[in-house]
Amino acid sequence: MSGDTVEVPQSDDAWYLHVHVSDAGHDDGVVHSAPFQKETYTVTFDSQGGSTVASATGVSKGAKISAPKAPMREGYTFAGWYKEASGDTEWNFATDTVSANVTLYAKWTEAPVDPDTYTVTFDSQGGSAVASATGVIAGAKISAPTAPTFEGYVFAGWYKEASGETEWVFDTDTVSANVTLYAKWTEAPVGKPTRSRSIRRAAARLRARRA
Repeated sequence: MSGDTVEVPQSDDAWYLHVHVSDAGHDDGVVHSAPFQKETYTVTFDSQGGSTVASATGVSKGAKISAPKAPMREGYTFAGWYKEASGDTEWNFATDTVSANVTLYAKWTEAPVDPDTYTVTFDSQGGSAVASATGVIAGAKISAPTAPTFEGYVFAGWYKEASGETEWVFDTDTVSANVTLYAKWTEAPVGKPTRSRSIRRAAARLRARRA
């Protein structure tokens, strides 16, 4: 069978070639080959700082592989498997085939960070209740709430201290932490007596002198 080609079945099992040798009518017996087996490869997944992903082993030459479960990495979003650690060429699981042992690398993008948020509490210091402003993004300005009321007093603004020293300027001041603003009050002016009231008082005094 010199020069003949023998096709080896593609199987996970080992195959052997048994050749019966004879020459010029002499039977020289049977020669056994070393085992034949199809080529298989390993695909290694390097998560580059993410959770561990098991390798795909025993992958036949020319076969496609399924995408493994995506790894996790705190503060990052998984962006696919790539042929280079630098993340230049993405592995296409629908079309790319395995022809050698290969390592695929996870690509990551930084996850967006939720901005810090704060609460502005309004202490009306004896006046009517005012709802807090919640979920205020760091660096944001807030709108002035509806002014509270307090019998006998006039509302004079919101201040950063309970003592009413530094006024909060809603047009320019920004929120950078949880903060409490305090209402400032001034006593309401007492009204002067009306003319009719004055006449009644004078008449009462006159009656009292005549009595």
